[in-house]
Amino acid sequence: MFFGELPTTEAAGCFLAHSLKTSKGRVRKGQQLNDAVIAQLLEDGIDTITVARPDSDDVHEDEAARSLANALLGTSTKADSARTGRVNLYASESGMLTFKPDVILAINAIDPGITLATLNENLWVQKGRMIATVKIIPYAVANTDLQQVLALCNAQAKLSVRVPAAHRACLIQTELPGINSSMLDKTVAVTQQRLLKRNATLQTEIRCEHSVGALHETLATLSQATRSQPDWILIAGASAISDRADVVPAAIEAAGGHVDRYGLPVDPGNLLLLGKIGNTQVIGLPGCARSAKPNGFDQILDRLACGLNLDNHWLNSLSVGGLLGEILERPRPRVVNTEHRHSDTSISLNQTSGQTSGQQSASSGTGKSLAGVLLAAGSSRRFGDDNKLLAKWQGQSLASWSLQQMLKAELDRIVVVTGFQQQEVETTLRREVLEQQHHLPSTIEFVFNPEYSSGMASSIVTAMSALAEYDAVVVCLADMPEAGSSISVLRSTWQDNPSMCAFVPTCYGKRGNPVLITKPLFDSVLTLTGDTGARHILSDNASVVMEVPVDAKAVLGDIDTPQQLADY
Repeated sequence: MFFGELPTTEAAGCFLAHSLKTSKGRVRKGQQLNDAVIAQLLEDGIDTITVARPDSDDVHEDEAARSLANALLGTSTKADSARTGRVNLYASESGMLTFKPDVILAINAIDPGITLATLNENLWVQKGRMIATVKIIPYAVANTDLQQVLALCNAQAKLSVRVPAAHRACLIQTELPGINSSMLDKTVAVTQQRLLKRNATLQTEIRCEHSVGALHETLATLSQATRSQPDWILIAGASAISDRADVVPAAIEAAGGHVDRYGLPVDPGNLLLLGKIGNTQVIGLPGCARSAKPNGFDQILDRLACGLNLDNHWLNSLSVGGLLGEILERPRPRVVNTEHRHSDTSISLNQTSGQTSGQQSASSGTGKSLAGVLLAAGSSRRFGDDNKLLAKWQGQSLASWSLQQMLKAELDRIVVVTGFQQQEVETTLRREVLEQQHHLPSTIEFVFNPEYSSGMASSIVTAMSALAEYDAVVVCLADMPEAGSSISVLRSTWQDNPSMCAFVPTCYGKRGNPVLITKPLFDSVLTLTGDTGARHILSDNASVVMEVPVDAKAVLGDIDTPQQLADY
Protein backbone atom coordinates (compact mmCIF):
# COMPACT_ATOMS: atom_id res chain seq x y z
CA MET A 1 0.00 0.00 0.00
CA PHE A 2 1.26 3.46 -0.91
CA PHE A 3 1.04 6.10 1.84
CA GLY A 4 2.13 9.67 1.26
CA GLU A 5 1.45 12.89 -0.60
CA LEU A 6 -0.05 12.95 -4.08
CA PRO A 7 -1.31 15.69 -6.35
CA THR A 8 -5.00 16.03 -5.69
CA THR A 9 -5.71 15.40 -9.36
CA GLU A 10 -4.19 11.90 -9.01
CA ALA A 11 -5.96 10.90 -5.79
CA ALA A 12 -9.24 9.46 -7.13
CA GLY A 13 -9.99 6.13 -5.44
CA CYS A 14 -7.46 6.74 -2.65
CA PHE A 15 -8.35 7.06 1.03
CA LEU A 16 -7.81 10.39 2.74
CA ALA A 17 -5.14 10.03 5.45
CA HIS A 18 -6.06 13.11 7.51
CA SER A 19 -9.33 15.00 7.85
CA LEU A 20 -9.64 18.25 5.89
CA LYS A 21 -11.96 21.25 6.15
CA THR A 22 -13.42 22.58 2.94
CA SER A 23 -15.73 25.46 2.20
CA LYS A 24 -18.60 22.96 1.97
CA GLY A 25 -17.82 20.94 5.06
CA ARG A 26 -15.40 18.44 6.53
CA VAL A 27 -13.90 15.54 4.61
CA ARG A 28 -13.05 12.86 7.17
CA LYS A 29 -9.96 10.73 7.18
CA GLY A 30 -10.48 7.27 5.74
CA GLN A 31 -13.03 8.53 3.22
CA GLN A 32 -12.54 7.24 -0.30
CA LEU A 33 -12.04 10.17 -2.64
CA ASN A 34 -14.36 10.46 -5.64
CA ASP A 35 -14.47 13.02 -8.43
CA ALA A 36 -16.88 15.31 -6.55
CA VAL A 37 -14.68 15.51 -3.45
CA ILE A 38 -11.54 16.06 -5.53
CA ALA A 39 -13.26 18.87 -7.45
CA GLN A 40 -14.18 20.55 -4.14
CA LEU A 41 -10.60 20.25 -2.85
CA LEU A 42 -9.23 21.77 -6.04
CA GLU A 43 -11.80 24.57 -5.89
CA ASP A 44 -10.55 25.37 -2.37
CA GLY A 45 -6.95 25.48 -3.58
CA ILE A 46 -5.85 22.18 -2.03
CA ASP A 47 -3.42 20.89 -4.67
CA THR A 48 -1.71 18.09 -2.72
CA ILE A 49 -3.05 15.71 -0.09
CA THR A 50 -1.82 12.80 1.99
CA VAL A 51 -3.54 9.59 1.05
CA ALA A 52 -3.42 5.81 1.33
CA ARG A 53 -3.62 3.96 -1.96
CA PRO A 54 -4.14 0.20 -1.69
CA ASP A 55 -2.26 -2.12 -3.99
CA SER A 56 -4.21 -4.50 -6.19
CA ASP A 57 -3.77 -7.33 -3.65
CA ASP A 58 -4.75 -5.25 -0.62
CA VAL A 59 -7.98 -5.60 1.38
CA HIS A 60 -9.76 -2.56 2.83
CA GLU A 61 -9.61 -2.25 6.63
CA ASP A 62 -13.35 -2.76 7.17
CA GLU A 63 -13.54 -5.80 4.90
CA ALA A 64 -10.48 -7.34 6.58
CA ALA A 65 -11.84 -6.69 10.08
CA ARG A 66 -15.23 -8.13 9.16
CA SER A 67 -13.65 -11.27 7.64
CA LEU A 68 -11.51 -11.95 10.70
CA ALA A 69 -14.34 -11.29 13.15
CA ASN A 70 -16.70 -13.64 11.32
CA ALA A 71 -14.02 -16.33 11.26
CA LEU A 72 -13.61 -16.05 15.04
CA LEU A 73 -17.29 -16.29 15.97
CA GLY A 74 -18.11 -19.44 17.90
CA THR A 75 -21.17 -20.44 19.87
CA SER A 76 -23.18 -17.79 21.74
CA THR A 77 -21.17 -14.87 20.32
CA LYS A 78 -21.98 -12.07 17.91
CA ALA A 79 -20.19 -9.21 16.17
CA ASP A 80 -21.16 -5.63 15.47
CA SER A 81 -20.62 -3.88 12.14
CA ALA A 82 -17.19 -2.87 10.85
CA ARG A 83 -16.18 0.76 11.21
CA THR A 84 -12.76 2.40 10.83
CA GLY A 85 -11.20 -1.05 10.68
CA ARG A 86 -12.73 -2.24 13.95
CA VAL A 87 -15.25 -4.96 14.79
CA ASN A 88 -16.21 -5.79 18.38
CA LEU A 89 -17.31 -9.25 19.46
CA TYR A 90 -19.87 -9.77 22.25
CA ALA A 91 -21.31 -12.58 24.34
CA SER A 92 -24.87 -13.28 23.20
CA GLU A 93 -25.48 -15.44 26.30
CA SER A 94 -23.98 -15.62 29.79
CA GLY A 95 -21.39 -18.35 30.33
CA MET A 96 -17.69 -19.20 30.19
CA LEU A 97 -15.48 -17.70 27.49
CA THR A 98 -13.30 -20.34 25.84
CA PHE A 99 -10.62 -20.22 23.14
CA LYS A 100 -6.99 -21.25 22.58
CA PRO A 101 -4.60 -18.46 23.65
CA ASP A 102 -1.76 -19.90 21.53
CA VAL A 103 -3.85 -19.44 18.38
CA ILE A 104 -4.64 -15.85 19.33
CA LEU A 105 -0.91 -15.20 19.76
CA ALA A 106 -0.21 -16.78 16.37
CA ILE A 107 -2.80 -14.54 14.71
CA ASN A 108 -1.21 -11.41 16.15
CA ALA A 109 2.29 -12.53 15.03
CA ILE A 110 1.54 -12.51 11.29
CA ASP A 111 1.13 -8.78 10.65
CA PRO A 112 1.35 -6.02 13.30
CA GLY A 113 -1.38 -4.21 11.40
CA ILE A 114 -3.86 -7.06 12.02
CA THR A 115 -4.65 -7.07 15.73
CA LEU A 116 -6.94 -9.09 17.95
CA ALA A 117 -7.43 -8.44 21.66
CA THR A 118 -9.56 -10.66 23.93
CA LEU A 119 -10.61 -11.02 27.54
CA ASN A 120 -8.92 -13.75 29.55
CA GLU A 121 -9.86 -17.29 28.66
CA ASN A 122 -12.07 -19.31 31.01
CA LEU A 123 -13.68 -16.09 32.24
CA TRP A 124 -17.35 -16.05 33.18
CA VAL A 125 -18.96 -13.31 31.08
CA GLN A 126 -22.41 -11.80 31.23
CA LYS A 127 -24.62 -11.57 28.17
CA GLY A 128 -23.82 -8.37 26.28
CA ARG A 129 -20.23 -8.04 27.50
CA MET A 130 -17.53 -7.28 24.93
CA ILE A 131 -15.23 -10.31 24.71
CA ALA A 132 -12.83 -9.28 21.92
CA THR A 133 -12.04 -6.56 19.43
CA VAL A 134 -10.51 -6.83 15.96
CA LYS A 135 -8.66 -3.74 14.78
CA ILE A 136 -6.97 -3.32 11.40
CA ILE A 137 -4.48 -0.51 11.92
CA PRO A 138 -3.64 0.63 8.36
CA TYR A 139 -6.28 1.55 5.81
CA ALA A 140 -5.66 -1.75 4.02
CA VAL A 141 -3.67 -4.94 4.55
CA ALA A 142 -2.10 -7.40 2.17
CA ASN A 143 -4.50 -10.17 1.19
CA THR A 144 -1.73 -12.75 1.58
CA ASP A 145 -1.33 -11.78 5.26
CA LEU A 146 -5.08 -11.78 5.80
CA GLN A 147 -5.39 -15.26 4.30
CA GLN A 148 -2.66 -16.54 6.63
CA VAL A 149 -4.60 -15.18 9.57
CA LEU A 150 -7.88 -16.67 8.38
CA ALA A 151 -6.18 -20.04 7.88
CA LEU A 152 -5.47 -20.11 11.63
CA CYS A 153 -9.12 -19.55 12.50
CA ASN A 154 -10.07 -23.19 12.81
CA ALA A 155 -12.34 -24.60 15.49
CA GLN A 156 -9.69 -24.06 18.19
CA ALA A 157 -9.44 -20.36 17.42
CA LYS A 158 -13.16 -19.72 17.76
CA LEU A 159 -14.23 -17.51 20.62
CA SER A 160 -17.15 -19.30 22.21
CA VAL A 161 -19.28 -18.75 25.28
CA ARG A 162 -20.14 -22.07 26.88
CA VAL A 163 -23.64 -21.75 28.29
CA PRO A 164 -24.24 -23.76 31.48
CA ALA A 165 -26.39 -26.87 31.18
CA ALA A 166 -28.91 -27.83 33.86
CA HIS A 167 -27.38 -29.73 36.80
CA ARG A 168 -28.57 -31.01 40.18
CA ALA A 169 -26.52 -30.86 43.36
CA CYS A 170 -26.70 -32.25 46.87
CA LEU A 171 -25.11 -30.40 49.78
CA ILE A 172 -23.85 -32.42 52.76
CA GLN A 173 -22.86 -30.50 55.88
CA THR A 174 -21.09 -32.26 58.72
CA GLU A 175 -21.58 -31.12 62.32
CA LEU A 176 -19.51 -31.02 65.48
CA PRO A 177 -20.82 -30.23 69.01
CA GLY A 178 -21.38 -26.52 69.47
CA ILE A 179 -21.57 -25.65 65.78
CA ASN A 180 -23.86 -22.70 65.04
CA SER A 181 -26.94 -23.82 63.09
CA SER A 182 -27.33 -20.31 61.63
CA MET A 183 -23.96 -20.77 59.90
CA LEU A 184 -25.22 -24.00 58.32
CA ASP A 185 -28.41 -22.24 57.21
CA LYS A 186 -26.36 -19.46 55.65
CA THR A 187 -24.25 -22.02 53.80
CA VAL A 188 -27.42 -23.46 52.26
CA ALA A 189 -28.53 -20.01 51.06
CA VAL A 190 -25.10 -19.05 49.70
CA THR A 191 -24.71 -22.39 47.92
CA GLN A 192 -28.13 -22.10 46.32
CA GLN A 193 -27.28 -18.64 45.01
CA ARG A 194 -24.08 -19.95 43.45
CA LEU A 195 -25.91 -22.82 41.79
CA LEU A 196 -28.78 -20.71 40.43
CA LYS A 197 -26.32 -18.42 38.63
CA ARG A 198 -25.01 -21.50 36.82
CA ASN A 199 -28.37 -23.05 35.89
CA ALA A 200 -28.07 -25.65 38.65
CA THR A 201 -30.45 -26.47 41.48
CA LEU A 202 -29.84 -27.52 45.06
CA GLN A 203 -31.80 -30.74 45.08
CA THR A 204 -31.35 -31.57 48.75
CA GLU A 205 -29.32 -30.73 51.84
CA ILE A 206 -28.24 -33.35 54.39
CA ARG A 207 -26.56 -32.87 57.78
CA CYS A 208 -24.60 -35.57 59.55
CA GLU A 209 -21.94 -36.03 62.23
CA HIS A 210 -18.39 -35.00 61.32
CA SER A 211 -16.91 -38.49 61.28
CA VAL A 212 -15.72 -40.91 58.61
CA GLY A 213 -18.44 -43.41 59.52
CA ALA A 214 -21.38 -40.99 59.43
CA LEU A 215 -20.25 -39.27 56.24
CA HIS A 216 -19.48 -42.63 54.58
CA GLU A 217 -22.99 -43.85 55.40
CA THR A 218 -24.53 -40.66 53.96
CA LEU A 219 -22.48 -40.90 50.77
CA ALA A 220 -23.25 -44.60 50.37
CA THR A 221 -26.97 -43.93 50.72
CA LEU A 222 -26.79 -41.22 48.03
CA SER A 223 -24.79 -43.38 45.62
CA GLN A 224 -27.25 -46.28 46.01
CA ALA A 225 -30.27 -44.13 45.19
CA THR A 226 -31.53 -44.83 41.71
CA ARG A 227 -33.88 -41.86 41.41
CA SER A 228 -32.95 -38.17 41.33
CA GLN A 229 -29.26 -38.90 41.75
CA PRO A 230 -27.33 -35.60 41.86
CA ASP A 231 -24.69 -34.61 39.30
CA TRP A 232 -22.58 -33.04 42.03
CA ILE A 233 -22.15 -33.83 45.71
CA LEU A 234 -20.88 -30.84 47.68
CA ILE A 235 -19.44 -31.52 51.14
CA ALA A 236 -19.04 -28.65 53.61
CA GLY A 237 -17.12 -30.07 56.55
CA ALA A 238 -17.50 -28.76 60.08
CA SER A 239 -13.71 -28.60 60.09
CA ALA A 240 -11.54 -27.68 57.11
CA ILE A 241 -9.87 -30.55 55.23
CA SER A 242 -6.27 -30.56 56.41
CA ASP A 243 -4.90 -33.71 54.77
CA ARG A 244 -5.75 -36.31 52.11
CA ALA A 245 -6.41 -38.75 54.95
CA ASP A 246 -8.82 -36.40 56.78
CA VAL A 247 -12.51 -37.15 57.42
CA VAL A 248 -13.92 -36.00 54.05
CA PRO A 249 -11.45 -37.78 51.72
CA ALA A 250 -11.45 -40.89 53.90
CA ALA A 251 -15.25 -41.08 53.75
CA ILE A 252 -15.25 -40.66 49.97
CA GLU A 253 -12.87 -43.59 49.57
CA ALA A 254 -14.80 -45.68 52.08
CA ALA A 255 -17.93 -45.12 49.96
CA GLY A 256 -16.15 -46.62 46.93
CA GLY A 257 -15.02 -43.33 45.46
CA HIS A 258 -11.60 -41.85 44.84
CA VAL A 259 -9.86 -38.53 45.46
CA ASP A 260 -8.43 -36.91 42.32
CA ARG A 261 -6.94 -33.80 43.85
CA TYR A 262 -6.58 -32.02 47.15
CA GLY A 263 -5.39 -28.41 47.08
CA LEU A 264 -6.03 -25.57 44.64
CA PRO A 265 -3.61 -22.76 43.65
CA VAL A 266 -6.27 -20.13 44.36
CA ASP A 267 -6.64 -18.04 47.50
CA PRO A 268 -9.20 -17.95 49.02
CA GLY A 269 -10.08 -21.53 48.10
CA ASN A 270 -6.84 -23.47 48.72
CA LEU A 271 -8.40 -26.27 50.76
CA LEU A 272 -10.65 -27.67 48.04
CA LEU A 273 -10.91 -31.37 47.24
CA LEU A 274 -12.03 -33.03 44.00
CA GLY A 275 -13.12 -36.63 43.74
CA LYS A 276 -15.70 -38.97 42.26
CA ILE A 277 -18.08 -41.67 43.40
CA GLY A 278 -19.05 -43.53 40.26
CA ASN A 279 -19.89 -40.83 37.70
CA THR A 280 -20.86 -38.27 40.34
CA GLN A 281 -18.49 -35.35 40.89
CA VAL A 282 -17.68 -34.84 44.58
CA ILE A 283 -16.28 -31.54 45.85
CA GLY A 284 -14.96 -31.05 49.34
CA LEU A 285 -15.60 -27.35 49.94
CA PRO A 286 -13.07 -24.94 51.43
CA GLY A 287 -14.32 -22.98 54.44
CA CYS A 288 -14.49 -19.77 52.38
CA ALA A 289 -17.27 -21.34 50.26
CA ARG A 290 -19.65 -20.47 53.11
CA SER A 291 -19.23 -16.83 51.99
CA ALA A 292 -20.87 -15.37 48.89
CA LYS A 293 -17.62 -13.64 47.92
CA PRO A 294 -15.60 -15.08 44.98
CA ASN A 295 -13.24 -17.94 45.76
CA GLY A 296 -11.75 -20.99 44.06
CA PHE A 297 -14.99 -22.95 44.34
CA ASP A 298 -16.65 -20.47 41.95
CA GLN A 299 -14.08 -21.21 39.25
CA ILE A 300 -14.60 -24.94 39.65
CA LEU A 301 -18.38 -24.54 39.41
CA ASP A 302 -18.11 -22.36 36.29
CA ARG A 303 -16.21 -25.05 34.45
CA LEU A 304 -18.35 -27.94 35.65
CA ALA A 305 -21.57 -26.12 34.77
CA CYS A 306 -20.36 -25.64 31.20
CA GLY A 307 -19.39 -29.28 30.74
CA LEU A 308 -15.62 -28.72 30.69
CA ASN A 309 -13.06 -31.11 32.21
CA LEU A 310 -11.20 -30.39 35.44
CA ASP A 311 -7.80 -31.57 34.18
CA ASN A 312 -4.62 -30.84 36.12
CA HIS A 313 -3.24 -28.52 33.45
CA TRP A 314 -6.26 -26.24 33.78
CA LEU A 315 -6.31 -26.50 37.58
CA ASN A 316 -2.64 -25.50 37.75
CA SER A 317 -3.23 -22.60 35.35
CA LEU A 318 -5.52 -21.01 37.94
CA SER A 319 -2.43 -19.99 39.89
CA VAL A 320 -1.80 -17.01 37.57
CA GLY A 321 -4.44 -14.58 38.75
CA GLY A 322 -5.31 -16.93 41.57
CA LEU A 323 -4.80 -14.34 44.31
CA LEU A 324 -8.41 -13.22 44.73
CA GLY A 325 -9.99 -10.61 46.97
CA GLU A 326 -9.97 -11.13 50.71
CA ILE A 327 -12.93 -12.66 52.58
CA LEU A 328 -12.73 -11.00 55.96
CA GLU A 329 -15.27 -13.21 57.70
CA ARG A 330 -13.33 -16.43 57.08
CA PRO A 331 -11.61 -17.79 60.21
CA ARG A 332 -8.06 -16.72 59.25
CA PRO A 333 -8.21 -13.82 56.80
CA ARG A 334 -5.02 -12.62 55.14
CA VAL A 335 -5.73 -9.13 56.43
CA VAL A 336 -7.70 -8.54 59.63
CA ASN A 337 -10.12 -5.63 59.57
CA THR A 338 -11.49 -5.03 63.06
CA GLU A 339 -14.21 -2.77 61.71
CA HIS A 340 -15.68 -5.39 59.34
CA ARG A 341 -19.27 -6.37 59.96
CA HIS A 342 -21.49 -8.87 58.20
CA SER A 343 -24.87 -10.45 58.68
CA ASP A 344 -26.55 -13.70 57.76
CA THR A 345 -29.02 -13.88 54.90
CA SER A 346 -31.15 -16.86 53.98
CA ILE A 347 -33.58 -17.73 51.19
CA SER A 348 -35.91 -20.68 50.73
CA LEU A 349 -34.91 -23.69 48.63
CA ASN A 350 -37.91 -23.37 46.33
CA GLN A 351 -37.23 -19.86 45.04
CA THR A 352 -37.08 -19.63 41.26
CA SER A 353 -36.09 -16.87 38.92
CA GLY A 354 -38.68 -14.63 37.33
CA GLN A 355 -39.59 -15.02 33.69
CA THR A 356 -38.49 -12.45 31.15
CA SER A 357 -40.34 -10.83 28.33
CA GLY A 358 -39.21 -9.67 24.92
CA GLN A 359 -37.30 -6.49 24.32
CA GLN A 360 -39.15 -3.40 23.23
CA SER A 361 -37.81 -1.45 20.29
CA ALA A 362 -39.23 2.02 20.89
CA SER A 363 -36.84 4.94 20.89
CA SER A 364 -38.59 7.60 22.96
CA GLY A 365 -39.02 9.65 19.79
CA THR A 366 -35.37 10.68 19.69
CA GLY A 367 -33.71 7.94 17.65
CA LYS A 368 -31.93 6.89 20.85
CA SER A 369 -33.33 4.14 23.06
CA LEU A 370 -33.46 4.58 26.84
CA ALA A 371 -34.22 1.72 29.22
CA GLY A 372 -34.64 1.77 32.98
CA VAL A 373 -33.50 -0.43 35.85
CA LEU A 374 -35.33 -0.50 39.18
CA LEU A 375 -33.20 -2.06 41.91
CA ALA A 376 -35.67 -3.81 44.23
CA ALA A 377 -33.63 -6.77 45.48
CA GLY A 378 -32.24 -5.57 48.83
CA SER A 379 -33.04 -7.18 52.17
CA SER A 380 -33.74 -3.91 54.08
CA ARG A 381 -31.72 -4.91 57.16
CA ARG A 382 -31.82 -1.41 58.71
CA PHE A 383 -35.61 -1.27 58.44
CA GLY A 384 -36.17 -3.98 61.02
CA ASP A 385 -38.38 -7.02 60.50
CA ASP A 386 -40.33 -5.53 57.58
CA ASN A 387 -39.27 -5.10 53.98
CA LYS A 388 -38.99 -1.36 53.47
CA LEU A 389 -39.75 -1.66 49.75
CA LEU A 390 -43.24 -2.88 50.69
CA ALA A 391 -43.76 -0.24 53.37
CA LYS A 392 -46.66 2.14 52.60
CA TRP A 393 -46.16 5.80 51.78
CA GLN A 394 -49.20 7.83 50.74
CA GLY A 395 -51.21 4.69 50.02
CA GLN A 396 -48.66 2.75 47.94
CA SER A 397 -45.48 0.81 48.60
CA LEU A 398 -42.16 2.66 48.25
CA ALA A 399 -41.13 0.42 45.36
CA SER A 400 -44.40 1.09 43.56
CA TRP A 401 -43.90 4.86 43.80
CA SER A 402 -40.47 4.46 42.22
CA LEU A 403 -41.86 2.29 39.44
CA GLN A 404 -44.71 4.73 38.76
CA GLN A 405 -42.16 7.54 38.29
CA MET A 406 -40.32 5.42 35.73
CA LEU A 407 -43.55 4.68 33.86
CA LYS A 408 -44.31 8.40 33.66
CA ALA A 409 -40.90 8.89 32.01
CA GLU A 410 -42.08 6.66 29.11
CA LEU A 411 -38.93 4.55 29.03
CA ASP A 412 -38.56 2.02 26.22
CA ARG A 413 -38.20 -0.85 28.69
CA ILE A 414 -38.07 -1.24 32.48
CA VAL A 415 -36.29 -4.13 34.18
CA VAL A 416 -37.27 -4.58 37.83
CA VAL A 417 -34.60 -6.61 39.65
CA THR A 418 -35.94 -8.59 42.60
CA GLY A 419 -34.15 -10.68 45.20
CA PHE A 420 -35.14 -10.67 48.87
CA GLN A 421 -38.82 -11.68 49.21
CA GLN A 422 -39.04 -11.96 45.44
CA GLN A 423 -42.62 -13.17 45.29
CA GLU A 424 -43.98 -10.55 47.70
CA VAL A 425 -42.21 -7.67 45.94
CA GLU A 426 -43.24 -8.75 42.44
CA THR A 427 -46.85 -9.46 43.44
CA THR A 428 -47.19 -6.09 45.19
CA LEU A 429 -45.76 -4.15 42.26
CA ARG A 430 -47.96 -5.93 39.72
CA ARG A 431 -51.09 -5.28 41.80
CA GLU A 432 -50.38 -1.61 42.49
CA VAL A 433 -49.41 -0.86 38.89
CA LEU A 434 -52.66 -2.48 37.76
CA GLU A 435 -54.59 -0.33 40.22
CA GLN A 436 -53.01 2.85 38.86
CA GLN A 437 -52.65 2.00 35.15
CA HIS A 438 -55.58 -0.46 34.77
CA HIS A 439 -53.17 -2.73 32.86
CA LEU A 440 -49.59 -3.98 33.22
CA PRO A 441 -47.49 -2.21 30.57
CA SER A 442 -45.58 -4.59 28.30
CA THR A 443 -42.43 -2.54 28.86
CA ILE A 444 -42.08 -3.92 32.42
CA GLU A 445 -39.99 -7.05 32.99
CA PHE A 446 -39.26 -8.71 36.33
CA VAL A 447 -35.86 -10.40 36.73
CA PHE A 448 -34.72 -12.33 39.80
CA ASN A 449 -31.12 -11.89 40.99
CA PRO A 450 -30.02 -15.06 42.82
CA GLU A 451 -26.91 -13.25 44.11
CA TYR A 452 -28.76 -10.29 45.61
CA SER A 453 -27.16 -10.72 49.05
CA SER A 454 -23.69 -10.11 47.58
CA GLY A 455 -24.52 -6.44 47.04
CA MET A 456 -25.99 -3.91 44.64
CA ALA A 457 -23.49 -4.63 41.86
CA SER A 458 -24.91 -8.08 41.12
CA SER A 459 -28.39 -6.58 40.63
CA ILE A 460 -27.06 -3.92 38.27
CA VAL A 461 -25.18 -6.56 36.26
CA THR A 462 -28.26 -8.81 36.18
CA ALA A 463 -30.32 -6.01 34.62
CA MET A 464 -27.62 -4.69 32.28
CA SER A 465 -27.12 -8.17 30.84
CA ALA A 466 -30.64 -7.91 29.46
CA LEU A 467 -30.25 -4.34 28.18
CA ALA A 468 -26.99 -4.44 26.23
CA GLU A 469 -28.64 -3.33 22.96
CA TYR A 470 -30.07 -0.06 24.31
CA ASP A 471 -28.29 3.26 23.84
CA ALA A 472 -28.57 4.21 27.51
CA VAL A 473 -29.94 2.95 30.80
CA VAL A 474 -31.15 4.94 33.80
CA VAL A 475 -30.59 3.13 37.11
CA CYS A 476 -33.14 3.89 39.84
CA LEU A 477 -33.34 2.83 43.50
CA ALA A 478 -36.65 1.45 44.77
CA ASP A 479 -36.34 3.22 48.12
CA MET A 480 -36.32 6.74 46.60
CA PRO A 481 -40.03 7.19 45.73
CA GLU A 482 -39.80 10.61 44.03
CA ALA A 483 -36.28 10.58 42.58
CA GLY A 484 -37.57 9.33 39.23
CA SER A 485 -38.98 12.77 38.51
CA SER A 486 -35.47 13.76 37.39
CA ILE A 487 -35.35 11.19 34.56
CA SER A 488 -36.72 13.62 31.98
CA VAL A 489 -34.03 16.18 32.86
CA LEU A 490 -31.31 13.54 32.59
CA ARG A 491 -32.68 12.40 29.23
CA SER A 492 -32.81 15.89 27.72
CA THR A 493 -29.31 16.66 29.01
CA TRP A 494 -28.04 13.46 27.37
CA GLN A 495 -29.70 14.45 24.08
CA ASP A 496 -27.97 17.84 24.21
CA ASN A 497 -24.58 16.39 25.19
CA PRO A 498 -24.10 13.19 23.15
CA SER A 499 -20.33 13.09 23.74
CA MET A 500 -20.82 12.51 27.49
CA CYS A 501 -21.24 8.97 28.81
CA ALA A 502 -22.96 9.34 32.18
CA PHE A 503 -25.31 11.86 33.78
CA VAL A 504 -25.73 12.32 37.54
CA PRO A 505 -28.34 14.59 39.18
CA THR A 506 -27.09 17.02 41.83
CA CYS A 507 -28.88 19.09 44.45
CA TYR A 508 -27.12 21.57 46.71
CA GLY A 509 -23.88 20.44 45.07
CA LYS A 510 -24.32 16.80 46.14
CA ARG A 511 -24.64 13.88 43.74
CA GLY A 512 -27.76 11.75 43.89
CA ASN A 513 -29.83 9.18 42.01
CA PRO A 514 -30.95 7.99 39.48
CA VAL A 515 -27.90 7.83 37.18
CA LEU A 516 -28.10 7.66 33.39
CA ILE A 517 -25.35 5.55 31.80
CA THR A 518 -24.75 5.32 28.04
CA LYS A 519 -23.54 2.43 25.91
CA PRO A 520 -19.77 3.20 25.97
CA LEU A 521 -19.74 2.40 29.72
CA PHE A 522 -21.87 -0.77 29.56
CA ASP A 523 -18.91 -3.11 29.35
CA SER A 524 -17.39 -1.58 32.49
CA VAL A 525 -20.72 -1.90 34.31
CA LEU A 526 -20.84 -5.62 33.49
CA THR A 527 -17.61 -6.12 35.49
CA LEU A 528 -19.03 -4.63 38.73
CA THR A 529 -18.82 -6.60 41.98
CA GLY A 530 -19.68 -5.91 45.62
CA ASP A 531 -22.01 -3.32 47.09
CA THR A 532 -20.69 -0.03 45.68
CA GLY A 533 -22.89 0.34 42.64
CA ALA A 534 -21.31 2.18 39.70
CA ARG A 535 -19.57 4.81 41.83
CA HIS A 536 -16.00 3.86 40.95
CA ILE A 537 -16.84 3.63 37.24
CA LEU A 538 -18.07 7.23 37.36
CA SER A 539 -14.90 8.21 39.20
CA ASP A 540 -12.61 6.41 36.74
CA ASN A 541 -14.37 8.10 33.81
CA ALA A 542 -14.83 11.54 35.34
CA SER A 543 -14.04 13.38 32.09
CA VAL A 544 -17.19 11.99 30.43
CA VAL A 545 -19.51 12.25 33.45
CA MET A 546 -21.81 15.28 33.56
CA GLU A 547 -23.45 16.56 36.72
CA VAL A 548 -27.00 17.76 36.13
CA PRO A 549 -28.34 20.27 38.71
CA VAL A 550 -31.98 19.60 39.61
CA ASP A 551 -34.34 21.38 41.96
CA ALA A 552 -35.44 18.23 43.78
CA LYS A 553 -34.16 17.08 47.14
CA ALA A 554 -35.69 13.69 46.35
CA VAL A 555 -32.57 12.72 44.39
CA LEU A 556 -30.44 12.81 47.54
CA GLY A 557 -32.20 10.82 50.23
CA ASP A 558 -33.10 7.16 50.26
CA ILE A 559 -35.19 5.63 53.04
CA ASP A 560 -33.45 3.12 55.31
CA THR A 561 -35.36 3.21 58.60
CA PRO A 562 -39.03 3.47 59.73
CA GLN A 563 -38.28 6.90 61.20
CA GLN A 564 -36.94 8.18 57.88
CA LEU A 565 -40.13 6.98 56.22
CA ALA A 566 -42.26 8.73 58.86
CA ASP A 567 -40.30 11.96 58.34
CA TYR A 568 -40.28 11.78 54.54
